[in-house]
Amino acid sequence: MKKIWLSLMGLTLAVGLAACGSSDDTSTDAEQEAAPSETEEAASGAESEVNGEDVVTLHIQADNFSFDQEQYEVPLGATVEITFENVEGHHEAVIEGYNVSLSEGEPVTFVADQAGEFELACSVVCGPIDDHENMVSKLVVTE
Repeated sequence: MKKIWLSLMGLTLAVGLAACGSSDDTSTDAEQEAAPSETEEAASGAESEVNGEDVVTLHIQADNFSFDQEQYEVPLGATVEITFENVEGHHEAVIEGYNVSLSEGEPVTFVADQAGEFELACSVVCGPIDDHENMVSKLVVTE
């Protein structure tokens, strides 16, 4: 019984640590620095006019224990389209106050109808709990 228990605990620990430790990115640091990424262009909050409404497109990247920006700003009343990408490890995220869940490959659209600051947090335990709990950013909806 002890062997089974220890095996399960070891497997759980290995999976948890692997979630933030894996990477499918094979590009070199020089290749990443050479050109601005889609994230830098999209996460800047690029706005466009669609059917008379503001549409803000955000591309949020998750890395080991961090997001690519400390905060993402959108105007009140805008339609927000978010794509989510795991740069390193496996992450998902939630935006508290908007009931929005983010997963890679599943774009999300919602209307920013509440002004304020809303926590964006990783919702998958992605490694040591202290590091995971600090994997937060903010969605700031401005009037």
